[in-house]
Amino acid sequence: MNVIIAVDKLLVEKADQFLFEEMWKPYGMDESIRNELKLEGEEIPFVAVEEERVIGVFILMITKDAIELRHAAVSSQMRSRGIGKAIWQKVLEYLADHGSNKVELYARNSSVHFWRKLNFQEVSDWLDHPLFVDHGIRFKKMEIYIQ
Repeated sequence: MNVIIAVDKLLVEKADQFLFEEMWKPYGMDESIRNELKLEGEEIPFVAVEEERVIGVFILMITKDAIELRHAAVSSQMRSRGIGKAIWQKVLEYLADHGSNKVELYARNSSVHFWRKLNFQEVSDWLDHPLFVDHGIRFKKMEIYIQ
């Protein structure tokens, strides 16, 4: 497995398709959902690739107000194999090189435990988003300070 920052247009497209297949398609959401969730700022896609196949994607979003891990997914067939941790390590390296010390995210109820294991702290109660509430998906805002 190799984790890289995607700059090649084809790999960025594969990463977007992967996010759709893993995060939104299982709930019957349309491919336009990613655009509905976009923020203004710079997106940095961290992509785990194995034998030219995308197996995990984290999107780091840099806005004028914050650094947010905007979307994060690992292949449903390959979870619990350290892929998410490996991608997170690459994100940490990037942040260290760019002098960033705080990251926030909105974790789905199904992933809060994973983020806790990486030392993210919960900073909100459960939050609801109108696009997800009917699917039983709730969120907690979490953050981590990096030294």
